[in-house]
Amino acid sequence: MLDELIKIDIKTLRSFMAIVECQGVTAAQSRLNVTTSVISGHLTHLEDRLGMTLCHRGRAGFKLTEDGAAVYEACLSFTEAVASFQHQLHYIRQLDSVRGGHIRLCLIDQMPTLFL
Repeated sequence: MLDELIKIDIKTLRSFMAIVECQGVTAAQSRLNVTTSVISGHLTHLEDRLGMTLCHRGRAGFKLTEDGAAVYEACLSFTEAVASFQHQLHYIRQLDSVRGGHIRLCLIDQMPTLFL
């Protein structure tokens, strides 16, 4: 299963999510800033990789299939997990910068009598 996820490009998943959220390939074009043919290619690639039809598109309009709705929900979970992962990495980096780091000490051979 992990091999399948690794083989599916995250860009393809983002394209699919944009298609669903914009209710169509053409509408997703402005959000993704790529041509409709590229977006359609991402969708076709994703459907081929998963072996299922995710949505019906064409002159009749856009309609998400049951499989497509389930994949979209999985994409939402995936993006939440990625965001959580990034948050955890940020937290680890902050801890690392507190734990690791440099302390600079300045030692004076003789103290002036003013400070004694």
